[in-house]
Amino acid sequence: MNPCINMITLGVHDFKVSLDFYQNGLGFPRYAYEGEEEVAFFELTGTWLSIYPIQLLAADAGITTTPLQSEFNGVTIYHNVKTPAEVEAIFHMAISAGAKKLRQPDQADWGGYTAYFNDPDGHVWGVIHNPFFWPGPV
Repeated sequence: MNPCINMITLGVHDFKVSLDFYQNGLGFPRYAYEGEEEVAFFELTGTWLSIYPIQLLAADAGITTTPLQSEFNGVTIYHNVKTPAEVEAIFHMAISAGAKKLRQPDQADWGGYTAYFNDPDGHVWGVIHNPFFWPGPV
């Protein structure tokens, strides 16, 4: 087996709001998919991100959804960048697109530079510059 995570699907409550956030707000390139209307795929460097209505995603997995009980469900999606300036730029782009601020860009205790925000559905995103480790495309 060759371990690989090649697709992350986020369950969303309002497909149109999330589509606008990722495609227009963050500038993620949407893949031209001619199947189901309420799914969107974004081709990123080294992986794919998709959004799909949370009720349909849960039904596909055979589970019943419940609303998120807090701002943090134990999962954080990270966007690693090469400079602190990129952390600042991406964070402000997300906030301008409607993201909720969780942590302003600043120096982390461990020596990196980080910022955190929630997307429109409460998914936690971190933008991080780690001068000690670059997990860039493989």
